[in-house]
Amino acid sequence: KEHVVYIQTMDDSEVAFLQRLETKMSLVSGSEIERFKSSTMGQSFCLAFMEAAEKLQNKPLYIDDSPSVTVEYIKAKCKAIKRIEGTIDLVVVDYIGQIDTSTVQSGKRKAGSRAEEVSLVSSKLKILAKELDCVVMVIVQFNRSIDSRQDKRPTMSDLKESGGIEADANIIICPSLPYKDDPSRDPSETVFYVLKSKGSQTGSIETIRWDGEHYLFYEGEHPRNERFKKRGLSTYAPTDSGFTDVPTEEIPKEFTEE
Repeated sequence: KEHVVYIQTMDDSEVAFLQRLETKMSLVSGSEIERFKSSTMGQSFCLAFMEAAEKLQNKPLYIDDSPSVTVEYIKAKCKAIKRIEGTIDLVVVDYIGQIDTSTVQSGKRKAGSRAEEVSLVSSKLKILAKELDCVVMVIVQFNRSIDSRQDKRPTMSDLKESGGIEADANIIICPSLPYKDDPSRDPSETVFYVLKSKGSQTGSIETIRWDGEHYLFYEGEHPRNERFKKRGLSTYAPTDSGFTDVPTEEIPKEFTEE
């Protein structure tokens, strides 16, 4: 899409973040390039990866990997981007627990507990969304208590320092991987629990699949299958390790090893 997006990632480097985006767009992982690097298929995979990188270069995508930032810093960056692009459509904060709260104040009173500090950060991000008239997506960690429960379906109280977040968020969505509780389930099966949806309904979305090797959530048939069908290859089926190797006898001549 051509939306103007600003991503503030304090949990990862810009290079690693971009590599994951390129993997998602090209549907080619580093391990696959390594596995087929001595063949023309490996060259094809590299080309697809490079094409994804070129597409990203031409997108109005801004990524900041500064390790310690405040909400005021994020606000200043957003306003600068809006001046350059004329608009801003999406702001992603990864993640709220990494935002520097050392200068957060409520009036003349410094925030006390960590939960109070996060609540103040949450309310400021809510104001930012209104000022910019755009979507602000904030990543939040789970509490560890969810791992000790028999029923691991997430609730809003499982969000770390969740008080202010629960109140400020218009939508809260929590992913869950059922196979972690039941090994007989498909490892790609993912359930998204919509715990809060202002003006709409809550519930669960159970038609999503997760491809960890390519950092991809998808519905229905895996999008990579269409690519391989065009090349005359059998479709790829997700497995625990990502995707099965293509049988040698099914690889067209242009992809066979030299």
